[in-house]
Amino acid sequence: MSGTVDLRRRLLEIVDRFPLVRLAVWGDFVVDEFLLGQVNRISREAPVLILDYLEDQRVPGGAANTAANIASLDATPVPVGVVGDDAAGHALLEIMARQGMDVDAVLVRPELTTPTKTRISGAGLHTTRQQIVRIDRGRPHTLPPSLRRKLAAAASEIARDCAGLVVGDYGYDSVEPAAVRRLARDLRPRLVAVDSRWRLLKFRGATTLTPNEPEVQAALGVSLDRPGDDRLPAAGAELLKRLNCASLVITRGSKGMAVFTRQRRKPLLIPVYGTDEVADVTGAGDTVMAVYALALAARARPHEAAHLANFAGGLVVMKQGTATISRKELRRAIRSLR
Repeated sequence: MSGTVDLRRRLLEIVDRFPLVRLAVWGDFVVDEFLLGQVNRISREAPVLILDYLEDQRVPGGAANTAANIASLDATPVPVGVVGDDAAGHALLEIMARQGMDVDAVLVRPELTTPTKTRISGAGLHTTRQQIVRIDRGRPHTLPPSLRRKLAAAASEIARDCAGLVVGDYGYDSVEPAAVRRLARDLRPRLVAVDSRWRLLKFRGATTLTPNEPEVQAALGVSLDRPGDDRLPAAGAELLKRLNCASLVITRGSKGMAVFTRQRRKPLLIPVYGTDEVADVTGAGDTVMAVYALALAARARPHEAAHLANFAGGLVVMKQGTATISRKELRRAIRSLR
C-alpha cells in the first residue's frame, strides 16, 4: 500500500511540473478532419448509407496532435515542420495558434499538399458513432535537401532553448533521421524522444522511443502475438541495444505497455488503464508520446513517465476523434490508483 501511495504522490508532483516544461516538436504535421452525420436510410442508388449532415471538425493530427496534447497539459510546445499553402495548411496553423503555439517555425510551401485524413462517421439516434470511410489527401513526398536542412536547423536552434526535442515521423519526409542522430549527440543530456512509424531503427542514439508492437515486429522481423510464445522481453532488449537508447516503451493496445531500460534486466509491464469500452483510438499514440516526453522532461524516471502515459492513453481512447487530455483529467486518473 505504501508503494502505491508513494507512486501516486510522485506522479502528482511530476504533473504539477508540466507548466514549467518547454519542448520542441519536430515532425510531420497532419490535419485530421471529421465529417459527422446521422444515419437516415439506405440509398436507392447504391447499397450505401445516407447521412444527414451534423457537423465537421478539423483538428491537429500527427506531430501536430502531439504538440496539441503538450499544450493541453499546460506545457509549452514549439512546433517545427512544414505545411502546404492550401486551405488545410492555413487552417492547421490557425488552430495551433489559437491553442497558444508559436508557429513561426512551421514553414508554408506552395508546392506541397498538407496531409489531410478525412474520416466520415455516422450514427443512429441511439447508437454509438462509427467511422464509415477515410479519405487521405497529400501523399508522402520527398522534400528538397535545402528545405530539410532548414527544418533541421530550426529544430536544433529551438531545442537548445527547450528541455528537449520530440520527433514525430509519420512518413511525410519532414524529419531527417541523420539530422536527428546528430541532434541527439549535440543536445545531450537534453531529451530527444522519437515516435517513428516506418523508420524505427534509423533513430539510433535518441534518448527514448515509443513504438507499438506492429512497429517492433516490422523492425525486427519477429512475431509478438503467437499464443504462448512470449518474445517481447527479447525483442525489447534487442531494440534497446540496437538503438542505443536509455529507455524504450512498447505500447501494446489492450495489453498496456512494456518499459525497457538499461538498468532493468526485465521489462516493466503496465496493464492498460480504464475499461475495454474504447470509443476511438485515433491519435492515442500521439497522446502517449506527449505525456511520456513531458514527464521525462519534468524529471520523472522512465517507469513513472510510462505510468503517466498509460493513464493518458486510457483516457484519450474514451473520447471520439483525435482528442487531447488535460492535467485535471490526468490528476483524477492518478488519484484512482489503488
